[in-house]
Amino acid sequence: MLLTGAGLVQAVRTEDGRGYYSQQTRTQIELGLEIAELAREDIATGQAPKRALLALIKQCLARDEGWKEFYAERMNALKGPSAPAKMLEIFAAERAAEMAFRSGDVDRAVETLQALLDSKRVASDADRGWYLQEIARYRYGASKADSNVLQVAAHKLNRYLLRPREGMAVAKLVPLP
Repeated sequence: MLLTGAGLVQAVRTEDGRGYYSQQTRTQIELGLEIAELAREDIATGQAPKRALLALIKQCLARDEGWKEFYAERMNALKGPSAPAKMLEIFAAERAAEMAFRSGDVDRAVETLQALLDSKRVASDADRGWYLQEIARYRYGASKADSNVLQVAAHKLNRYLLRPREGMAVAKLVPLP
């Protein structure tokens, strides 16, 4: 992957930005920065920047054996914490719900996510809203009205979600004196 643009580069170079990535992704970013440094060295010895970039891209696309070994060695050396058990349970519930929905068992999909919400494993209102939106998506085929009611509730919890078609209460803002 080739990142261009100041915003993207800053997102992967700063420690604040890297905090959002998994350990594997952070290691891949570090590898990319090391490779960029090798390209700088090639440029410093007189190679044209375009030629240095193309050589790196070619090495990647050609699946160079030395590169593959280096990459595998670095990735295999990772030893870090695994995902917390709570998160694994949540991911498993999400997957079970989606698989039930895809197989046509809407009721089981809804029950799975509702059980997740009832279990208190989902603490933030933003996340609770997300799961309500998923339930609304599951219910849409059977009842657009019920789906919309669920979407209204989801949007109240998380304003970044899709707006419902109808039923949103808009409060008039009063300017301060």
